[in-house]
Amino acid sequence: MAYLLLLIGFLMLPKMKEISEMAKQDFPPAYKNYFQIAEAVKANGSPNMTVCCRKAEMFHYYSGTFVTMYDFSLDDRKVIAAMVRTNVDFVVLEQLGYSSTGRYLYPAIMKHPDLFQPVMQLQNPDTYLLAFNKEGAKKFLEGTPAPTVQP
Repeated sequence: MAYLLLLIGFLMLPKMKEISEMAKQDFPPAYKNYFQIAEAVKANGSPNMTVCCRKAEMFHYYSGTFVTMYDFSLDDRKVIAAMVRTNVDFVVLEQLGYSSTGRYLYPAIMKHPDLFQPVMQLQNPDTYLLAFNKEGAKKFLEGTPAPTVQP
C-alpha cells in the first residue's frame, strides 16, 4: 500500500509543479482592483461595517468586514430592500466577469444613483466602492423620494 501511494505521488509530481507555477502568477486586473478595494476597506473602515459584493468570501478574506451578496432579482426594489434588510454600508461594483453584477446590481445602481455615492474608483477595468444611502433607500421603499445629493 505504501508503494502504491509513493507511485501515485511520483506520477503527480509534474502536475504539482504546474500548479505551483500557476500559483505564482499575478492576478488579472479585475481581481487586482477588487482586492485593492477590499484592502482599502480594511485599512480605512470598520470591521463592523457590511459590504455588499459579488464573491463575498474573497472580499471578506481581504477586508475582514461583514459581507453579503446582492439579491439576484431584476426588480430594483427587491435588490435595494435586501441591502436595507442586511444593513449594507457599502457596495462594490466590479467587472470580475460574472453576469449577475450586470444583470441585477448595475441596473439598480443606475436607476437610483442618489442611493449609491462613489467613494473609491479604480480603472482598467473600472471598479467602484459606493457608499449606500440606507436612509434614502428606506424612504424610497416607503414611497417617498430620496433626497437628491448635490455634487
